[in-house]
This record gives sequence, C-alpha cells and structure tokens, in this order.
Amino acid sequence: MQVATGFLFNCMFLIFGVSSTNYNQVKLPKNDFQYIINNLQIKYKMNYEDAKRCVTELEHFYTGIKYKIIDNMLDHPSTAIKNAWESHIIYTSMYFNFTHSTFGTYVHYQPIEHDKGQLNIYNKLKTFGINNMNETIWLLKTLQQQEHYSSLATWNTYYMESSTSLSNFNQKENRFLKNFIDEYKPSFHDFQILDIAMGQGRNSIWLAQKGYNVTGFDSSIEGVQIAKKQAKHFNLTTLQAYVTTIEEFHFDVEQWDLIICMYFPIINQTNYLRRIEQSLKYKGLLIVEVFHWDSLNGDYIIPLDITYRTNSIPLLFPNLTTLIYEEPTDYSDFGNKLTKIIRYVGQKQPPFQLKHTSIRELDLKCVKYTNKQYAVFIRSPLGMQCEVLYIHVQNRTCIVDLVQTMGNLRLFTTITIKLKQTYSLANYLWPCLSVSGSLIDTLDCLVGCDSITTSIYVKGTCINYDFGLNVTISQSIQSITYPLATYINLAVRSDNGQINSSSITSMSPLITVPINTHQIFRIRMTGIDNDIIKCRWANSTSIVASIPIDECGGICQNIHSTQLYSSSNIDNNCTLIFNTSITGYYVIAIQIKDFMPSDPNGTALSSIPLQFLVHSIQLSCNLPIIVGDLINSSTLYVQANVTFSTAIIAQTG
Repeated sequence: MQVATGFLFNCMFLIFGVSSTNYNQVKLPKNDFQYIINNLQIKYKMNYEDAKRCVTELEHFYTGIKYKIIDNMLDHPSTAIKNAWESHIIYTSMYFNFTHSTFGTYVHYQPIEHDKGQLNIYNKLKTFGINNMNETIWLLKTLQQQEHYSSLATWNTYYMESSTSLSNFNQKENRFLKNFIDEYKPSFHDFQILDIAMGQGRNSIWLAQKGYNVTGFDSSIEGVQIAKKQAKHFNLTTLQAYVTTIEEFHFDVEQWDLIICMYFPIINQTNYLRRIEQSLKYKGLLIVEVFHWDSLNGDYIIPLDITYRTNSIPLLFPNLTTLIYEEPTDYSDFGNKLTKIIRYVGQKQPPFQLKHTSIRELDLKCVKYTNKQYAVFIRSPLGMQCEVLYIHVQNRTCIVDLVQTMGNLRLFTTITIKLKQTYSLANYLWPCLSVSGSLIDTLDCLVGCDSITTSIYVKGTCINYDFGLNVTISQSIQSITYPLATYINLAVRSDNGQINSSSITSMSPLITVPINTHQIFRIRMTGIDNDIIKCRWANSTSIVASIPIDECGGICQNIHSTQLYSSSNIDNNCTLIFNTSITGYYVIAIQIKDFMPSDPNGTALSSIPLQFLVHSIQLSCNLPIIVGDLINSSTLYVQANVTFSTAIIAQTG
C-alpha cells in the first residue's frame, strides 16, 4: 500500500508540473510597443500589420523569459521576431528600464553561432500554455532576409567560395537518389533525366558517370560553371548544363524519364506543377527530397520554402502515382544535419488502362489534353468502352474523330457552348440592383433535340449602373420590356468540318443625336470562319425551324422611316440611316446573321441580336460642321503597322 500511495503522489506531481496556464502575459509599455513597430517599418521595410504582430509575438517571447521557459542566452527567436527584439535592444535606455521593471534585472543579448529552428521557441511556449500565438509570424522573414536567401548573388558567392561556404552542404550525390537508382536500375538506352536547380551538378555528374543522358539547369552561373568544369574533367559528353530560370526553361511534353527536384521550392510554384507532370513520359518518375515541417522545431534554421507538412507532396502531384513516400530522420543535403525530411517518388502512369466493365461514363472536362494525349485516350481500352464522354478538346474537328473512333459512344455528343453577351439597358428609373428579367431566360433546343438535351440558362447578374448616362449594364440578362433572340446551329459545317462560330458585333448602348438631322451609323460585323455576314431588322413573327419566334416584341423598327442596308462584300458592313423630328428614346433591334460563302442566300448558320437606344434631343445651338480635307462619311485608307495621324477641323455657326 505504501508503494502504491507513493506512486500515486509522484504521478500527481508530474501531471500538475508539466504545464500551467496560470501566468501573467508580459506587456510592453505603449511607447516601447510603438517604437519597435516604427523601427521595423523603417529599417526592415515591414508593413504596419506585420510589424504589429511581430511585437505581439515578442511579448510572448518575453513571457517565456520571465517564466524561465526559454534561456535568453541560448534561445533566440528567428526571422522577424528577432529583428523586433534587436530593435528594442538598440534603444538602450528604453530596453534597460523595461527589463528591470519586468524581470528585476537586465536581460542580456549575446549573439550565438546559429539560431535554432523557426518553431523551436514557439513550441516551447505553446507547451507551457501560451495558446494565442501566431505561427505564421514565427515563420515570417523580413524583406532583407527574403532577398538574401533568394538572391542570385548569394548563391553565386556560395559556389565561388564552395570550399568554405558549402562545408555544411552535401556535395556528393543525394543518398536517396543513389539508393533508388541502384535498386531501380533504369535502362541507359534513351533514358532522359532532368535535374532541376542542379547547383554545382553533384547529382547530374554522378548520373552522367553512370552513363545516363542528363540535362540540368540552374540560375547561378557560378554553380553551372562548376558543373561544366567537372563534366569536362571527367569527359562526360552526356551531360548538358544550362544557366536559366525555372520560368524560362522549356520543359516540353513527355520528354523526361526522370525529373530530380532536391531541396528546391519549385513545388511551391503551382504554375509549374502541371508543366512538370506533362513533361514526364508515361511511366516517368519524379523524385523529391525536402525538409519535413517538424524540422522547424529542431536545433537549426531550416529554409521555409523547402519545408512541407505530412502528405503534402503527393497532394501537389495528383496525376502521379506514389511509389515511395517516407519521413525518415536522416542527414539532409541542405545543412548536412540530422533532421526529419520527406522523400517521395511519383510515377506518371499510362493513361486510361482501366478495363472495369462498369465504367461507362467519363467526365474529363477539368483535364487539359495535348493532341498526342487525346489520340492515346480515344484508342485506349477505357476510351473504347466509354458510352458517355464529357471532354474539352483543342480543335473542334476532334469531335468528329471521337465519334468515328470510339465505337461505343451513344448516338449523341455533348457539346459545350460558351456564351458571353453584354446588354446595356438605358432606363434611369431602374438602377442596377432593380433590374431583373421576367421573360424566358434560357437558350432552348429547337431541332435535333432528344431526351437528354438541356436548356442553357443565360440570365446573368447586374454588374454596373451609370447614373450619368442612365445606363444599366448586365452580363447575359434579358430585357425587362422586350425580348432578345439568339439562334445557334451546332451541326458540323460541310466546308471545314467544324462547328460554326457566330458573328461578332458591338455597339454603344446609348446614342444621343439631335432631331431633324440626317444620321448615318455603320455597324461593324466580323467572324472567324470568313463567312458572309448580313444584318436585318428584328421581326416579331420570325420563323425558325417552323417555330414562330418573337425577336423584338413591341419595339420592332421603332424609328419611323429608318433604313437599314446590309452589304455582303468583304467588309461586312451594316448601315443604319434615320432622321427623326421628335425628341425621346427609340429602340433599334437588329439581327446579325452569318452565311456560308457557298450559299449566301441560304439558311443562316446563326443569328445574334443587337439592340441599342437612340436618344433624340433638341439642340439650343447650331451643329458644328467638318471643314478642311476631311468631310463627313469620308473613307480613310491606312497601311497596317504604320503610324497614321491626321487633323479633323470642326467649325460652329
């Protein structure tokens, strides 16, 4: 019983002695707090909010000193919080008064050989019970620190003084890479290797000595020169080394059998993730070694840009199959210290080799394929058994190839239609948020429809209101007073094997003109299929596929005696001529149609609406007239890529 009682007493003592949240947070005097913020802003170019957060975390650091959780002679905060502490110290009298009033003695600062891991002190304080800390600030670097680490000049200096400055850096081949190659034993024949950020070429040289074709690049000219000298010394003709950046390097598509990325933050650059995956050949390998997040709690400063949490690396490469993932405690190349690291090997699998008979429908809209990948897919086992397919292709002719090659596709194909219509509604009584469509808001199938054809919702949301012009602008929203009609023919064209692209036109939403004047407006129309484009008045009784369609409601040809001319020549011009003697608002409703050049008077391939308002006003003065060489309605011919200038002279009566 005595033993049991003593054991219980010891356990209770340990439980209550590990941690305590009963502490008084150290608070800096207001003047001290503001002074440090100002110094961080001026000396270290920090913004106000980051500087303020740094000083708050400095208070937590001081709390740790007060309760002897950390030793100010051995434990120095890293990154920006250290700069905050140093800023406080250099104001000697202020720091002296603060430390004596808070700690009862002067708290000394003595430079140490190296700072501990960025989160070493943070985790000590957190274990003590300080839970309101900001982990991000403990990892924050000042602008100077960021520039120093990423500076090309810094790396060039490292490599120029490699005998001393790289003494803590592994200058031999990476151990993980060596063990993997020795075990995997890839064939030397046509096996292409890319070494990202090769540095002085330690891995590239070793691989080239084994007989592999290696391409390496680095932004440091000094590092690449060392690699080239070594390659020449060992007569390595299979090694190519380039001075370039990750932004400028051309990865190509399906080029590499193995890509090496050792202690380089490329995997933080999401713009390059897909480029790496695409540049791998099928069954190609990506091998990565970086620091684990836990290493930030160690005894040494770790570069944050090459530090990752558990399982984050495989998540960055979703299109690769993980062959190896491990988190050992081993000697790192960067710093050559015993710490926790991440090792990863991913492989690009041949596409669509699944043969499970239950897979009948594929949704691949989120994947971008090259023409080569697309050709592989449609002839793969999975492609051959597919019945329903959703896919983006680079060329519309691929749709025909899909139907002809994938024999099990059903007798319909799904086509993605992208519509962008901007309507500007002149209505000063209806500000932006009040405009809402009350008529049909969908694009519906008229001919060739079946049970799976769905309507396209085209009603948009209001994006702007101009009180000066009384113009409400909305994206894909239908008028509240009159209809708009759009026709699209999705059949493959007989002349180019592609689906038709509709015409393109634009017009100012509101035109102000004086009454009793002869007005001429030329409406430009264009297209990408070199079609003949015409315009006509919108019609309230238009017939499309034997179905009556109201294109304009009660505003068809709203201005009396207005004339509309459409030319079918190469300039695709639509000319509107009108003259009104009555002030007010008038609506112009036009349909723009495109025709195949071989059948300019046949059935239109598409018809898009163009509607705008004309505001006729009474002028209190005479209109200006154009004088000089240029007159109204003149045509000027300008040579392409040549600067043109002229003068337009107007005169008032």
